[in-house]
Amino acid sequence: MMIVEKGCLRVKDLRLKAVLGILPHERREPQSLEVQAELEVELRRASHVDHEMTSGVNYAEFSEFVSTGLVQGQFGLIEDALVQLAEQAFERFPDLLGLKLAIAKPDILPEAQVEAEGHFRRSRA
Repeated sequence: MMIVEKGCLRVKDLRLKAVLGILPHERREPQSLEVQAELEVELRRASHVDHEMTSGVNYAEFSEFVSTGLVQGQFGLIEDALVQLAEQAFERFPDLLGLKLAIAKPDILPEAQVEAEGHFRRSRA
């Protein structure tokens, strides 16, 4: 009997500066962003990979992918960033089964932190 054991890798508190927003002051200067990610993977497959990471999802590579995507993307809306990063992540990381991704703008409002979160699943059509 084959048991598929799904689990997740978490990337917490990934901090970076990037242009993200539609207001003029948000377009001028990069602002602080914080990213949280849960990557759904098949645990048994990930646990049997060689040290070259030929399968599975490398969390360091994923973190760099997100950082680079946000800095280069210069997105207008957080929602656009979430959707585009998720679509690109499923293309780049074939062993990624699902993704929960949150992007926060901790300094945008003095009295609150703004965050958007998306839940994405790979479609196997």
